[in-house]
Amino acid sequence: MDHKGREDYRGSKVQKGEQGIPGEPGEDGQSSYTHIAYADDEQGSGFSQQPEGKAYIGMYTDHTSADSTNPSDYKWSLIKGADGAQGVPGPKGDDGRTPYFHTAWANNATGTSGFSTTDSTDKLYIGTYTDFNAADSTDPSQYNWTKIKGGEKGDKGDQGPQGVQGPAGEDGGEPTYIWIRYADDDQGNGMSQYPDGKRYLGLAP
Repeated sequence: MDHKGREDYRGSKVQKGEQGIPGEPGEDGQSSYTHIAYADDEQGSGFSQQPEGKAYIGMYTDHTSADSTNPSDYKWSLIKGADGAQGVPGPKGDDGRTPYFHTAWANNATGTSGFSTTDSTDKLYIGTYTDFNAADSTDPSQYNWTKIKGGEKGDKGDQGPQGVQGPAGEDGGEPTYIWIRYADDDQGNGMSQYPDGKRYLGLAP
């Protein structure tokens, strides 16, 4: 059997393999913030962060938590006219899905006493949640409950007209809606669907 020495072997250079396929970009993880302000007209005159005495509401969305103090950053809409509060058109949905804001009423903090999705008369608590289903859930545990009355029946003002239907999402399907509630302070205490005696206006989603 022949034995070969090192000099009998010829070296060969190994070729570098092709670069792998780049992975998909990851999500940027940024949070979206909706900003709200109030003014006397559609140009943003009398700009304020408080709604008292204001006829227009302004909104815009970005990735910064702080509210802009520049009226031109906001899109202004009339919120009250001669016949009461006017709804605000909702923005287009990014993915064409329609979010629905659901409400129910009950007499305790868990929603298990006097639960109703249609009757708010003399109820002490309001429950809310948001999803992509049009039907209201009849399961009280799906709702976040907030006390809206102290136990005594208070006077109610006339209910305002239904809000204006928003434009269709990108798929040309379901519209988006904005829901309006009223409260005593910026924490939503004393929330009611009626504006009488209330100082703050709340929008959802």
